[in-house]
Formats: sequence, C-alpha cells, structure tokens
Amino acid sequence: MDNQTMVNEMIAKGRKALAELESYSQEQIDELCCICCEAFAAHAEELAREVVEETGLGNVPDKIMKNTGSPDGVWYAIKGKKSVGVIGHDERRHLTFVAHPKGIISCVIPTTNPNITILFNGVYALKGRNVILCAPHPRAKRSTVHTCQIFNEALKKAGAPDNIFQYVEEPNIELTQMMMAASDTVLGTGGPNMVKAAYSSGTPAIGVGPGNCNVVIDETADLRMAVESIIHSKTFDNGMICASEQSIIVERCIYDEVHRELEAQGAYFMNESEA
Repeated sequence: MDNQTMVNEMIAKGRKALAELESYSQEQIDELCCICCEAFAAHAEELAREVVEETGLGNVPDKIMKNTGSPDGVWYAIKGKKSVGVIGHDERRHLTFVAHPKGIISCVIPTTNPNITILFNGVYALKGRNVILCAPHPRAKRSTVHTCQIFNEALKKAGAPDNIFQYVEEPNIELTQMMMAASDTVLGTGGPNMVKAAYSSGTPAIGVGPGNCNVVIDETADLRMAVESIIHSKTFDNGMICASEQSIIVERCIYDEVHRELEAQGAYFMNESEA
C-alpha cells in the first residue's frame, strides 16, 4: 500500500469514528478517558522496560515511576471539566460557549517519551471527542504502536468506536507529512526540525520543541532544598524530560552559597575548555 492510500484510509476511518463520538455525552466521554488512564497504568512497568530496551534512552525505574504517576495526573487534570455541549456562558456579552471537536489530530511522537506523549495527547484529544493519528519516531515505533494498541483494546471492551487511536507501523518522512497535511490539527513533539515540519504542514499546528526551563534562586530560598529539587529534576530519567531545568539564575548575593551547595550535592562545574 502506498503512502497516499494509507493516509486516505486512516482519514476515512477517523471520520467514521468522529461521527460515532458525536453522540457521546460528557459522562460517556469521561468514562472512556478514565478507561485509557487505567489501561496505561496497568501496563506502566511493561511499557517502561520496553521503551528503554527499544530506544536506549532513560532508565527503567524512573520510567516506571513516570508511567505509574502520569495517568492519575492526566485524569485529575480533566476530571469534572466540561468538554461536550454547552460549556459556559458570558452573561455580560450574551454569549453561550459550545464545545466542538477539532476533528482528526495528527500527533508526531518523539523517541524520548513515546508512551507518555500518547497518553497526554490521546486522552486530552478524546476528552474533546477527537481522534488521533500517531506517527512514531523510527527508533520508538514498537513502543508507540504498543501504547496505541493498549488504548484500543481497552476502548473496544468498553464498546467505544474503532479507530480512535490510529498509528503508522513503519514511519517515513513523506507519510508523516501527508498525514499532517490531511488532518484537522497537528501536535508536533520533538526536535526543531520536527516542530518546523508541523508548522509547515499547512494544517493548524501546536509545536512542542526542546525544553528551555529556567529557574531563579533568590535570597529567600531554602538553598539546600532548591538545589536538591533542581538536581533531581534534571537527572530524572537521565534527563529525558524537557520540562526539567535547563539553566539556573542566581542572585549575586547568594551565588557563592549556591555554588557550594551544588558541588556538595554532586553537581559538576565545567571549565572553559570543557564547555
């Protein structure tokens, strides 16, 4: 099957799933989201070991912790929030807000966090009665496919429409570009080139590139706790999480104290020849 035919089939299946989800109530949608979170948590350890084996990135204990805790975080972030039908009113301007699905959302899945990215993107998409198409990174295609399969099996048991989660088993650049162009929205997660491709697809896109989190330590901070938290964040899962701190900004009056505390807790300071 050529790339265009494959994309056409995925889009057709996605449109059918969207039509079936259109009649779902808020309670039904929330139940499906909860089912996905529970299914992911049930396979947390399995997925953690699988992705480290496939990609060689991160470490199993931290990924187990991440996979175990993230489903609860996703669920509590959306629990009780309206996403179907009338979701609010503005009495002053006489406006009523009605939720409407974006439609078919293409997700470009990174090699750094293939399982978690599908969990977040997929459940949030489903909360709005959308369907997603997943394009894996070549180094993480087995993990990406397996995660989608876990969701699909759990949703099928619940009587949900088929093809809410679709995936490409053998990714290539042309296929991914075609998929993004044929979708209604694109979520691009990865390096600068991938984010640029998402923005250049001709489809409305949201890009998530390399993390650039800065942390400020001022004179009121508990320095030991601040440094401990920063180091733990930066080293967790071998630094795979882009939301970890990338730089530290310190007030001049406490610079020497922070420097000593960083060294005491195992941080390494490079000299100019090493930088």
